[in-house]
Amino acid sequence: MAIFSPLSHLLALGLLTWLYVMLRRAAGRDEFVRARLLITGGLLAWVVASSVLAYRGAYLALNEDYLLLLLGQAATPTLLAILALTSRDVRELLARFIARIPYASFTWLHVFRIAALGTIYKWYTGALPGHFVLPVGVPDLLIGLTALPLSRRVAGGLGPNRSLFIGWHVLGAGCLLLAVPLIQLSQPGPLHFSTQGPATDEVLSFPMSIVPTFVAPLLILLHVAALIKAGRET
Repeated sequence: MAIFSPLSHLLALGLLTWLYVMLRRAAGRDEFVRARLLITGGLLAWVVASSVLAYRGAYLALNEDYLLLLLGQAATPTLLAILALTSRDVRELLARFIARIPYASFTWLHVFRIAALGTIYKWYTGALPGHFVLPVGVPDLLIGLTALPLSRRVAGGLGPNRSLFIGWHVLGAGCLLLAVPLIQLSQPGPLHFSTQGPATDEVLSFPMSIVPTFVAPLLILLHVAALIKAGRET
């Protein structure tokens, strides 16, 4: 039996807390309260639902039910899209979020991705395959290590660091997007590539599965928000 570690869920809850604080900052203390609660409450509900699914082993694709994982990875952006389409306040709040949150805040939050060291260690000990860890875990670690230095450089605005900021966020989003097909290479399904060596079962098991089904998708969306903000700067 795997030993439960709360780290993955602490990261998820920390990210949700950061999001709520930033939404409040973008909206103003007494504005868009319902929209803030809809966004963070809806995401928290998904964290709970995904955790229950993982605890029951639903993401392990024992019967080649790989689509459930893909749906899990798409749940966060789908939920936010539905909220934005059905609520004008949510749309306005998200627009303010992009416009008003500083570049530094969009960057320093990624410092916790130094936790990728644990993933790299699991590859070193043979618990995870190299075809997943090396293209995803190593860039993820680099993003975590450089988050604070870059946030300091853009604290007063992008200026000459605009290209560096854009490239950094593209890399951060790209390595997370790449994880989606790479997880499947050792799992039953159409992308099944290798039966040699370790599978990616640990990534899909409770509690670590909250990372590919919530933390990573939300981080991708935050990277996109940062890139939209940078793209609007003349």
